[in-house]
Amino acid sequence: MNRLTTTLLASAVIMFAFATTGRSQTDAAAKLSPMLEAYAQVWNTGEVNALDALVAPGFVRHTNSGNPYSATSRDSLKRAITNLRATYPNFKVTLTEIIATSDKVVGRWQWSGTHSGVGLPEAKGKNVQVTGINIMHVKNGKFVEEWVESDGMAAALQLGFTVAPPAE
Repeated sequence: MNRLTTTLLASAVIMFAFATTGRSQTDAAAKLSPMLEAYAQVWNTGEVNALDALVAPGFVRHTNSGNPYSATSRDSLKRAITNLRATYPNFKVTLTEIIATSDKVVGRWQWSGTHSGVGLPEAKGKNVQVTGINIMHVKNGKFVEEWVESDGMAAALQLGFTVAPPAE
């Protein structure tokens, strides 16, 4: 009888742990998914003042090497978004998947836009589509850090850059 009680108790604890884990992930997704969607909307509209409600002042955005849209503060993020929208006035990012934990939200996305020629006149009018993933860290209800991985090579090729082997 004692062995049966122990087995039942252990089973109940395991079932509770799985049930609680699933619920906390669902709760996190319910809270953080709308935050990520609002963040994407700022990139889509250029309404950078909306970042004040979403992003901490000391926010840091890490991007691929050579990506000009890194940021070391909320204000520099506002400038990065403004600069990107000047380069791609019809910029649109679409979130295709969102995964959330209690303090992180991950988005898989695709963006598209037409290059205006800013900083790269020969690319004017070229359409670009890029896929990527971002990991957003949340503290006290605001984004504090972002890690972005995107296909910069695809963007470069679509803008007319070529890849050549190194000279011998």
